[in-house]
Order: sequence, then structure tokens, then C-alpha cells
Amino acid sequence: MEEKLRPGVFSSYSAGGQPGGWGRRLAGLIVSGVTAPGVPVWVATGAEAAKVLAAPEEKAALAACELLLATGAGKVWLCPVAESGWQAAFDLAGAEAELDTLLCDCQGEAEARAFAAMLTNAAADRRERVGVIASAEDKAALALAAAVAGKLLGRSAPDESLSAAVLEELEAVSPTRTEPEIEALLRGGVVPAEWVGNRAECIRGVTTRTRNGSAPDSTWRDITTLLTVDHIMQAVRQMLTEKLRGVRSSQQSLESVASQVTVLLRQKEEEGLLADWSDPVVYTRPEDASVCVVELSFAVARVVSRITVTASITL
Repeated sequence: MEEKLRPGVFSSYSAGGQPGGWGRRLAGLIVSGVTAPGVPVWVATGAEAAKVLAAPEEKAALAACELLLATGAGKVWLCPVAESGWQAAFDLAGAEAELDTLLCDCQGEAEARAFAAMLTNAAADRRERVGVIASAEDKAALALAAAVAGKLLGRSAPDESLSAAVLEELEAVSPTRTEPEIEALLRGGVVPAEWVGNRAECIRGVTTRTRNGSAPDSTWRDITTLLTVDHIMQAVRQMLTEKLRGVRSSQQSLESVASQVTVLLRQKEEEGLLADWSDPVVYTRPEDASVCVVELSFAVARVVSRITVTASITL
């Protein structure tokens, strides 16, 4: 992590697998547009969105914005994009501090990688958010992506599972996928949906982080794992930020910091978010006593997505 001289609470973390109602969140929507390309605006109602996306070819984008507002977003940061303006839109989105979930309908691989890079850079600057890309050039894909983003925005807890979650406001799911196709999508980090009875359901919430280098890695496969880690790190940073002005390099002050972090970790364990954790280690750097280091070690409680029943039956 890059050293900064600005006072504040910064964090970095790594994760690996073991062997064997939060209020109305803010959404971002980056879509192809012709009415006012490159000019982002905050909208809180469908009527406000309609003024920004007024052209007939922007009808699908308008529907996606309305769906976000109906299912979980308090407001939407809406940025229509001309054909060559994706990077500029990503730069603007990266600077927005309060966005929780960003939806984008870019189709090219280069644009998708640039979108991912923006998310990574924002997270490194303490602005963690989830990015969702509509993975096909049709209205159904954008609507499905908006429904998934809306479900994330409306979550009541970071570990709220998307498995079999009802995707409100969708009238259909197309095309119908075979089981091998669904498995391939999940392994590739794509969130599929299906029509069950008379409603659309998310099959499983996964991320595109499916490999570590060239090796398969399921550590970050479930979106709930990512959201839980972000939630805990944000909670630690917020708590320490509130205490920053009172921290000194004395042993008593450092022990007080460790005690407060311990209380927070115990609280997250009681909430069911942590499976295990170790006492924090707090110290100042020998070469610069103005820098306090808090070392954490914890195991996230994973959300169960499958149950396998085995039976031995005697007749």
C-alpha cells in the first residue's frame, strides 16, 4: 500500500482459502446515451431520469434506471456515454465517494477491463463498491443486470444471499439456459437467472474473481464474501477514524486501540459475520512513531449455497 502523509485510517488486506437494512444506498448507472452524453447527473425519480434519457434509443437505459430506483437505490448517479466516452465516464465514477453499486452496459473487453480497473483503484482509495456489467447487447441483459444491482442495493446485511432471491420488476428471463450453460456461467463469474413459477429468481450471486493467477480460486467466488470483508474493514476504519485524534504512541493508548478493535470484532462475530478471529496487534512503526499499525486476522463466515444429503438406507 502506498504511503500517505495525509492523516487518516487506511487499510489493505489479503485473503485466502483454508485448506480442505442499512438505509437507501446510492447507485451509479453508466449507459450508452445520445441526449446528453458525458454529462453525469443525480436523479431520484423516474421523471428526472426521463429528462436525461429522452431519446427513443435510450428506452432500455431509462427502464434500468427506474428499476434501480424501484428496487433499492435512494438516488442514481446517471452518466450517459457516447461511443468513445467510456474511460471519461469511468474516471468520473471513480471520483464519486458515496456510490455503493455501479451498473454499466459497456460491451467491449477493453471497456470492461477499464471498468474493473476503476473499481480496483476506488477500493484502494477507501471507496469500495460493487460493479455489475450487462453481459449482452439486448434489453433483457440490461434489465437483468439492473435487477441484480437493485437486489444488492436493497440488502439488509452484507451476507444476505442472492441464491434463489426474487428479482422484482422483471417480467421474463431470456434465453432459457441449460444446466451445463448455467454451470459455465457461474464458473466464469456471471450471475444467471431463471424463471420459476411466475417470477424471476437469481440462481447465485458470484463475482468475476475466479482465479488466482492461472490457478482456479474460489475464495472470492460468492459476492457475500466480498461484501462481508468490505463491511468489516469499513467498520474498523470508521471506528478508528473517530478515535484518531486521541491516539498516542504510548503503550496505554495502543492497548486502548486494540481493546476497541477487539470489541468490534466480537460484535461482528455475534452478528454471524465472522467464524474466527485473533486478537489485534497494535504498534507504531520504529522508523516513524506517528504511524500506528493495526494488524487483523479473521475468518469470514461463508454463506452456504449447497446442501448435499447422503443416506445409508437399510430395508
